[in-house]
Amino acid sequence: MTTSLMVPVGVYPFLPSGLILISDINSGLYVVKDKTKNVAAGQISFSQMKQNYAEGQTAIIHVQRLLDSTGEISVEYQTLWGSATGDDFVAQTGKLTWADGDNSDKTISIPINSDTDTLEFTEQFSVELFNPQGGATLQNPGNAWIIIDGNNEVSGVKFGAASAELIENQTSDKTQILIPVSRLPSYVSGLNVGVSIVQTGDSQATNNSDFVLHDTMLTWAADDNSDKTITVDIINDDQQENTETVTLAFDVGDNYRIVGTNAFTITILDDDSNTAPTVTSNNYIGETIESLPLGDLVTVSDDQTNLTYQWTLNANNSNATLSTANTLNAKFTTSVAGVYPLTLVVTDPFGESATTSFTVEKTEAKKQDKGGFSFNYLTLFLTTALIFLRRRTDIKKIGKIVQTMSK
Repeated sequence: MTTSLMVPVGVYPFLPSGLILISDINSGLYVVKDKTKNVAAGQISFSQMKQNYAEGQTAIIHVQRLLDSTGEISVEYQTLWGSATGDDFVAQTGKLTWADGDNSDKTISIPINSDTDTLEFTEQFSVELFNPQGGATLQNPGNAWIIIDGNNEVSGVKFGAASAELIENQTSDKTQILIPVSRLPSYVSGLNVGVSIVQTGDSQATNNSDFVLHDTMLTWAADDNSDKTITVDIINDDQQENTETVTLAFDVGDNYRIVGTNAFTITILDDDSNTAPTVTSNNYIGETIESLPLGDLVTVSDDQTNLTYQWTLNANNSNATLSTANTLNAKFTTSVAGVYPLTLVVTDPFGESATTSFTVEKTEAKKQDKGGFSFNYLTLFLTTALIFLRRRTDIKKIGKIVQTMSK
């Protein structure tokens, strides 16, 4: 079939100069070329219509001024939700300005949030240009789409723990810590992740002096989802030092995401400046001893908080019980009268210990008679009765004397 092109008969609206049109009597009017946007101030558009980013990265979007650059121009922009919403990125609005003769690219920065959802699918949002000023016009693309790669498409890395506390003299030469690192989906390609030391202030331990970091690059092959290990040696020196720390972090990369806190902190305790704990105790005497808190009978002092405790009942074990003997607040119970020697050993993380010994004495309960009265009460009762009977006898004698005198 042959299509006939002709100028239709009828009334048409005014069209600006610079438009090239084709009219088809069967299907309508077509704009072949639009030169109305070719203005001296230039055209404004995004340099790319689509860009991909991973969670935790910052999207950098370029806006360009095309063709001419006469006069000062500006354009406003705003982010718009798509399948990605306000929880997925930091919304932005603003204004870009070009001076007269300036045709350099301007940039819009949009932080993309990280979240804990390890099975999130790909999402996207858009950025819109609007309200051009200074005689400039908008040119396609006037909207740019930012695609946030799903967690099932970009590998994730995560520390197996947040921290560890070690002492220098745990072994004769050096103490070694193995820090596990997990890889999360995707596993479709190989992955290299750098590990760096983060400076944290005056208490910062020194590499190759206080510790040695052996692994500064973790490597996974495609389809490898096994845990990797960061090895750190703690050096045992003879210097008296304060407690020191070292913090490790993953390097930020474009082809993986960091899940959880990007920090693993090692606290190094110095054995050379450590002092042994001290412990004192008091004896206890009581008639009823049921779940007696032994921690109330001792006083422990030390510069460390993670102490270990061990209670020992030295004799008469069959007549008493000692519960939670590896805690400060052990409980002691007995129903049999007697004296029970007890010992507590307190040990700090460096192996320094202190010992205290004391006694818990259970006394006999006071006895009562079968009728429920004590001997003292019975004596008082009998004495009172005798006095009453004696007085009654005296009264009878006085009565007889009175009768004799009256005759």
